[in-house]
Amino acid sequence: MDKRLFVFIGGSDEQNGDYSAVQRRAGTNGTMNWSALKDSRPGDRALIYIQRPHSALIAKAEVLGSAVRGAPGDYAYRAKVGKFELLPNRLSIETLKEEFPHWAWLKLPRAGHIVPTPLRRTPLLETVHQKRATLQILIANSRAGQDHVIRMAETGKSAYWSAPRSIWLSVG
Repeated sequence: MDKRLFVFIGGSDEQNGDYSAVQRRAGTNGTMNWSALKDSRPGDRALIYIQRPHSALIAKAEVLGSAVRGAPGDYAYRAKVGKFELLPNRLSIETLKEEFPHWAWLKLPRAGHIVPTPLRRTPLLETVHQKRATLQILIANSRAGQDHVIRMAETGKSAYWSAPRSIWLSVG
């Protein structure tokens, strides 16, 4: 049977900490019980959409356990989700609306959703896997950082630099 592709909704750090939880689990064997649709089952794939202020697809994951009814006051269903990977490029709701103007879910992205078959076969997956830029700009927030960059440029030496966990650099 064809694996289904879902969009699972998460909250910002201000709402419930989902955004940082995904960031911490990306590239690890970490799992979470995530809000899911009742027919989610092991092997299904999920794109993780984080609500405002992010309003973007930020990661993909795999459903590892069948959905179970949530506790009273919780989400209706939850499923064990893992194998989180950050997307090469976050896809904002605006970008998704431009790319997929007929996708009805984008008008009100507040609940989980099964991605329609025509979208999941090629266009959406191609869009979420587009390569990120080969150049990342890192910022020094102090005079000491600026002086350090100048010394490296003058001497041709390199140094370790603080960067977000999801960054990578391709020189080519």
